[in-house]
Amino acid sequence: MASCNSARESRRIFEIDVDAPGGMDYTFIDKVLPFDRIAGRLLFTDDRLQILGLKGRLFSGDLAGNADISLAKNDRHYPRKSQSRKRISPS
Repeated sequence: MASCNSARESRRIFEIDVDAPGGMDYTFIDKVLPFDRIAGRLLFTDDRLQILGLKGRLFSGDLAGNADISLAKNDRHYPRKSQSRKRISPS
């Protein structure tokens, strides 16, 4: 089960630290992704979501990365950035 280690709200910022050492399922485009473990920080502002320090294990491989996602409607000027790195450990 995922747990929120801390959550705070100030100046329209909402931050959640997620740590699920026992794993969690995440549904993405009608497909379930079974993370064996997952941790990271979600930072919400008025018009964007940042995923920071993402680390986890999926399909027997380790993954890490960050994402900067626009939540603004019809904003063509907001750059969408994502950075990810996947390292698969030998079994």
